[in-house]
Amino acid sequence: MKQNWQTKKLSEIFNDIKVEKAKEGSVPYVEIGDVNINTKTIVFKKKKSVKSAVVAPLNSIIVSRVRPTRGAISLLKNELVISSAFTVLKPKSFLSQKLLFYYLAYSEDFSKFLSKKQAGLLYPSIREKDILDYKICYPKSLSEQKRIISILDKAFADIVKTKDNAEKNLKNARELFESYLQNIFENKKWQIKKLEEFYKITSSKRVFKSEWERKGVPFYRAREIIKLAKQGFVDNDLYISEDMYNEYAIKYGIPKENDIMITGVGTLGICYVVKKDDKFYFKDGNVVWLKTKDDINSRFVEYAFKSTFVKKQVDDGLGATVGTFTIIKAKNTLIPTPSISEQSIVVKKLDILSKEVKKLEGIYQKKVVDLNELKKSILQRAFNGEL
Repeated sequence: MKQNWQTKKLSEIFNDIKVEKAKEGSVPYVEIGDVNINTKTIVFKKKKSVKSAVVAPLNSIIVSRVRPTRGAISLLKNELVISSAFTVLKPKSFLSQKLLFYYLAYSEDFSKFLSKKQAGLLYPSIREKDILDYKICYPKSLSEQKRIISILDKAFADIVKTKDNAEKNLKNARELFESYLQNIFENKKWQIKKLEEFYKITSSKRVFKSEWERKGVPFYRAREIIKLAKQGFVDNDLYISEDMYNEYAIKYGIPKENDIMITGVGTLGICYVVKKDDKFYFKDGNVVWLKTKDDINSRFVEYAFKSTFVKKQVDDGLGATVGTFTIIKAKNTLIPTPSISEQSIVVKKLDILSKEVKKLEGIYQKKVVDLNELKKSILQRAFNGEL
């Protein structure tokens, strides 16, 4: 054991809190899903407490025992009415509640412990008794506890600040791109034409579920088209046979270079421009197929579908219970259309801006990963007595 540190069960560390039953209908009321697992903060909603709700005291730590937010932890700054699916913990005077919060909220060991102890298939949960059996190691000295807390507070504040700055840079870049995009497609000098003037708009020959395969030619639904559009690739496990693909290629045609696939259900109006070497088929009904038939830059149309001008038309395709963007709706969709040469210039400019945004996204994502690793390293050192 580390010098001047000791190990105890949580049951030995905490005061025996006699949680009071809350008055039914109390507001605010915190359920297990209201605690953000990542930030450890509570999202307050205007909802009334249920009959089984309890009152958690100021400076107590609450731990969710039930999936899907099992292990969600927060340190309460006020007395709150909470779900009885939380365990309420408040340490005795020899242990700082802030240090204990850091330990439980960010310890991978505690998270693994909860996973190991959970039981139940339909509604996995962990018993409060098991939580209280968990052991932690901490410094005996309150002054040493305060010193560690001070280091962790500063480190976490610096990490949040660094992350916020990276997030702000990314947000500014996205807003610049969005502003430029909207300004372009609000050009009053361009002709407004229907999409059907440039494309033959149709869908695929129906492929029944019984005809899906586990190998062959990739078969995409709307969800796969969205992944293609956003990340340029998709790992799918649905296919149709080569024979069926070749048969449909002869009878009905297959997606060709510069054709556009547009999602027609769920998340509407997401475009994927078919590349030269693409080979896939797609689900009828939830993907609208634009076959190029005239001088039009499909990348220009792809950007147009990201503009407010076109989005408003796509959103008008919402059905009574489910969003739909039909073939008829697609045919009548209006597109601001400059000359083909100007379309190419617009695409080049937007590509440059888009590339910069993606570059910043990559930097931001790496920064988040690096900061999370730094946080883990600092916490590990703190609870190993190495700070």
